[in-house]
Amino acid sequence: MRTPLSLLLLMFFFLALVPARGQVVVQRDSTVCDSIVWGDTVYYFTSTNPNYWTTVHHVDTLNSDTLLRWTFRINSSTHSDDSVVACNRFLWNGISFSLQEGLHLQDFDTMLLSTNIAGCPHRKTLRLRLYGTDTTYQDAVACDQYVWDEDGETYFEGGNHSYRRQNQGGCDSIVVLRLDLHRSSITERYDSVCHGNTYQFYDRFLTHGGHYNQNYVSAVAPYCDSIIVLILTELMPPTINFVHWVDCERLKHCVTVDTQVDYLEWSSVPNDSRTAAHFHSRYIELNPAQPTTYTLFADYLPQLTCPNSADIQLEPLHPIVAEIEVVPPHISDKNLRFEARDRSQNATGRVWLVDGEEYSYRTSFSYEASPFADSVVLDLQVYNQFCSDTAHMVLNVFRARTFTANAFTPEAKTNNVFKTDWVGIETFEMDIFTRGGVKVFHTNDINQGWDGTHQGKLCPGGSYVYIIHYSDEVTPRTIHQLSGSVLLIR
Repeated sequence: MRTPLSLLLLMFFFLALVPARGQVVVQRDSTVCDSIVWGDTVYYFTSTNPNYWTTVHHVDTLNSDTLLRWTFRINSSTHSDDSVVACNRFLWNGISFSLQEGLHLQDFDTMLLSTNIAGCPHRKTLRLRLYGTDTTYQDAVACDQYVWDEDGETYFEGGNHSYRRQNQGGCDSIVVLRLDLHRSSITERYDSVCHGNTYQFYDRFLTHGGHYNQNYVSAVAPYCDSIIVLILTELMPPTINFVHWVDCERLKHCVTVDTQVDYLEWSSVPNDSRTAAHFHSRYIELNPAQPTTYTLFADYLPQLTCPNSADIQLEPLHPIVAEIEVVPPHISDKNLRFEARDRSQNATGRVWLVDGEEYSYRTSFSYEASPFADSVVLDLQVYNQFCSDTAHMVLNVFRARTFTANAFTPEAKTNNVFKTDWVGIETFEMDIFTRGGVKVFHTNDINQGWDGTHQGKLCPGGSYVYIIHYSDEVTPRTIHQLSGSVLLIR
């Protein structure tokens, strides 16, 4: 049976205080850790009374009783446990812990032995959890808007949205929302229908312009509702008007197209390659080699949405030249009648004007000039379907006229030379004779006169005969003769 620890302590106390007569007392003090075995008893550390002592009797070599007093102290081994959560790395008692590459979470269990202040063992234990910085992704598909549970925000635009938070280790944790946001949209579609035609809009067939709605649900998630609004315009076939004129100087048909549309396409029958340069033009210039029909196709778009066509016939163009022929080519006071003839080219009509007044529309006509007129003015205006031309001619009335003095005085200051003044003369020859038939002067120069001398000697006063031969401009090949007498006065 074990003696209670408290009773033993009390017995040691009294033994220490009252040694027996004739005994030697020996005192011993000891310190132990956690527990000690004394005799048959094991003593353990308790936090209430760590001090234990006892007495042991010992008979020394002198056979005298020795009182052994042993006081011992039981100290405790200690330990500590650290549980730590950290971000990426942690330093503990000089030991560094780092998160292994590629891991977002890693646990460590480590023990470290040392001595406490009582000299007993001290055991340190670390339970470490390291977190890393990580990025996670969330995918979502929605219509129009999306409320994200991570941040409570409402998103109205698709794309990537991020939210930064801290995990249990205090590390940043980024959550990326990959949002595919679809719209419940209203889509406007513009199109046209030609007057009298039918336009199919889903299951409806439309013949008039207007606004038409069609609801539909997307065939793929998240199945958003949408509306298509058709804005349909009813088109009338385009009007086509040709403005046609001819450039007579360049011999070109000029055609301008008046239409309200932009897409134009020309063709011709028979085929004429010259239309290729004007394939889509509003203005063309052509001179076909033969009568040709040109067709213009007009539409709002190249896809033949509401076409119309029109034809224009163009004839070959030839230069028109006005030309007048007069027979005879000259008129004179001796013959005032002539015939005017139209020798123009490529003309289909004409107007004759004589002295500025309309006179005839025939190809030729006869006319007699006034005996008092100095000239006749002819104008011929010719034309065809496209162009016109004018010829102008002035016919002078030639009169062979002479102004000859019937007397002259060589010694006078004036009228001292016998000569003639002529109008309309081509050739001229004058001879002067005495009454006896002796030639005293000859000249071929109409501007040279007789000064009343012969071979450097003065001729006596008296009457002399002159004979003049001439041809005029009207009849240059006919020689005319004029004769008379002149009085030389001394």
